[in-house]
Amino acid sequence: MEEYIIGLDNSISLTDTSLKDIRNANVVLVVRKDNLYNTYEYYSKIKEIITNNNRAILIIEGDTYDTARELCLLMALYRNYNIYLVEDINIIDKEYIDSLIAREPSDIEISTFINSEILAHSEIDNILLDLNSTIEDNNIEGLKEIIEKNRDTISNFLNAINYMRSAVDKSTQADEIIEELTDKVDSIESSLLATQGKYNVAIKDIEELKSENSRLKETHTPKNGTPVITDYNELQTQRIQCRTKIIIYFKEISPISYISSFVTRFMDILTKLKKFKVKLMIYDTKHSFINNYAPIPIIGSTEYINDRDLVVNKLDKIVAVETNQALIEDVLTSNWDIVIIYDRLKQSKDIVSGNNVYKYWVLNSMSEYTAMKKTFNIDKERIISRVGLFPESLSIQDIPDYKEHTASAKLADYLNMKSIGSKNITNSIIETANIDTVQSR
Repeated sequence: MEEYIIGLDNSISLTDTSLKDIRNANVVLVVRKDNLYNTYEYYSKIKEIITNNNRAILIIEGDTYDTARELCLLMALYRNYNIYLVEDINIIDKEYIDSLIAREPSDIEISTFINSEILAHSEIDNILLDLNSTIEDNNIEGLKEIIEKNRDTISNFLNAINYMRSAVDKSTQADEIIEELTDKVDSIESSLLATQGKYNVAIKDIEELKSENSRLKETHTPKNGTPVITDYNELQTQRIQCRTKIIIYFKEISPISYISSFVTRFMDILTKLKKFKVKLMIYDTKHSFINNYAPIPIIGSTEYINDRDLVVNKLDKIVAVETNQALIEDVLTSNWDIVIIYDRLKQSKDIVSGNNVYKYWVLNSMSEYTAMKKTFNIDKERIISRVGLFPESLSIQDIPDYKEHTASAKLADYLNMKSIGSKNITNSIIETANIDTVQSR
């Protein structure tokens, strides 16, 4: 395998754009003590290296893993335990690096590293008691503070159990390690069973309080009173290694007739006629009528984590019921030519923004436009609406007996549909987004 070194003098720079093209190689990444402030860049690069099917070797300058704890946890998440400490960066030479490449971490080394996270299980009871106390006091801010403070402990707890269970099952391990890990598994499972009921109740109460808090904080409440999602950050494509060439973003303020079928048929036009590799992501809340989307699969964090490859790389249509930033980042850094986002969350924040994002507003009334334009710079030519709202907008016409049409006829309905002023709706979006200039994969 080829070898690459990042972070030493006269080695590859962390910002070198060629790193994204490295595949099936040994990649040694050195984190200097004076660069630990740049954790985000290292985190993104390690994830890119591992997901590109490379073997990552992490060397940290310092005397404790805690100085780069987030990076260590990321490596452990991908079952990559090639993590080493050096007190002085100057001891790293070719011979030292070759020795790391030639070896694999021992079971004792792995269990020592994982053990630092396993010890957190003794804190679970206290965490749950704190959660229950804040829930009883209806202390939303206190609840948020506890969850944020213990995020790593909670999220890595089950990962540690799964690792130990896997380790115990390996018949080649030494007897003393098997006995030690078996005792830890038994201890943790006993603790987990004792607290599982309290944990489930706490999580249910947290979800109810989060939904209620979101509803109270939201300045625009949908007519049906459905709680809406507010706690997410807008992803900027220039801050990630975005491989998607065009992002078509439909942001719904209020629904209009035929908008869902238009979005799906627009996708079909791009895939079947234009031959692009396209993914459709519909964002809606868990409380909406998600059964209306069948047979499109409903994806939350659980489904995403359980089968990331299927969700990110294989499903061409999904309904996302959680604004998980890792999911949209994974999709945009994957191999899709075009991603269509249909945002039905009714939030002022966008899910994604950037120079390759072409945004259209979906709204149904003049009063909504009047209210929205005070805050947002809305181009009337970027509005998709019912017939008669604006002459400049893209208006979707009624289609008589639409449900009786064949699939090819439905495709033709939208391919040939013209707005007021004889503007072809589909062609207008394709031309605005420069889609015909894109080279398909």
